Amino acid sequence: MEKARNDGYITSYHAPDPKAPNPFDPKVFSGNNGVYFTIDIRTALDEYLRGGGVLAIHTPEHVFEDLVSRQKNVHDRWEADSFVVRPTGLEEFISKSIIIPVEL
Repeated sequence: MEKARNDGYITSYHAPDPKAPNPFDPKVFSGNNGVYFTIDIRTALDEYLRGGGVLAIHTPEHVFEDLVSRQKNVHDRWEADSFVVRPTGLEEFISKSIIIPVEL
């Protein structure tokens, strides 16, 4: 995740499902691993084809690292530049991050 670090923040991207009213609702993801994010905007743009746009998420490094240490944020074993935030860490991750729509 080193290349995602910038000025004390880690920048990641998410392409939300256009059918989801709240793409970060922990209740929606309680039955699975959580919500997937990537540090590679090209991966997010591939997902953009779903029609929900792309969001840039800027998370303070200390928040990101704390979530990792508590295993609320784990590396995606299938995608090298991706990670999943588990439902139990999602509210904290989102509330402490700055979320900006990416202009496409």
